[in-house]
Amino acid sequence: MASAYFEDDKIKSQETELSSRKAFGKLLPFLQKHTRRLVVCLLLLAGVTVLSLTWPWLIQVAIDGPIRQQVELPESERLFTGLLLIGLAIVVIQVVTLVLQYL
Repeated sequence: MASAYFEDDKIKSQETELSSRKAFGKLLPFLQKHTRRLVVCLLLLAGVTVLSLTWPWLIQVAIDGPIRQQVELPESERLFTGLLLIGLAIVVIQVVTLVLQYL
């Protein structure tokens, strides 16, 4: 009985589409004034996303490459310059990501 009472209060798909159209219709003039800023923000967001996906891949490369190779060598012959370079690249990527997020 209670469900029948609230059945009329549910938003129908036609009403949702209509309200979305109204909302975007009111938002569109504002967006047209700030198109350049919007495009810059979207490009910065894309850059941050790409950089955020890059450093986990670099960690995989470090584990599969320099770390695995060095474990197989005797301790006296181990050199971690490759691992150091990958670590430095990860730090640089994180700093650039933070700068892009700030912008």
